[in-house]
Amino acid sequence: MANRNVRDTILVIDDEPETRRSIIRFLATRFVEYETIEAADGDEGLAQLSDRLALAICDVNMPNTDGFEFCRKLRADPTYERYAQLPVVLLTSRDTEDDYLRGLDVGTTLYVTKPFDTELLQRAVSTVLGE
Repeated sequence: MANRNVRDTILVIDDEPETRRSIIRFLATRFVEYETIEAADGDEGLAQLSDRLALAICDVNMPNTDGFEFCRKLRADPTYERYAQLPVVLLTSRDTEDDYLRGLDVGTTLYVTKPFDTELLQRAVSTVLGE
């Protein structure tokens, strides 16, 4: 029986289905020991939080709850306190200093620009997962 206390799942949050599938395919080839789950926006991502999560990879620009708000809620909202230390890699096509600083302000672990380079994303995920 598998140890259900192990953090072996990566949450992928993006409103674009093809982008989510692309990230999940990438993770399946490079990080085979991790399961993936997906969400179409930050609200769905917050609903998917569990103790199994090792990492969330989240798009910034989404309807409803965007990536910045997802991260802010994760870090500051008492409802999600038990997940406040979950590493979050934000993915964005908005490559400005203001957006980068906003990401830091809300507690982003790493910030990767889109379209993402697979080598850069692999390094980011490996760094966060300690591999």
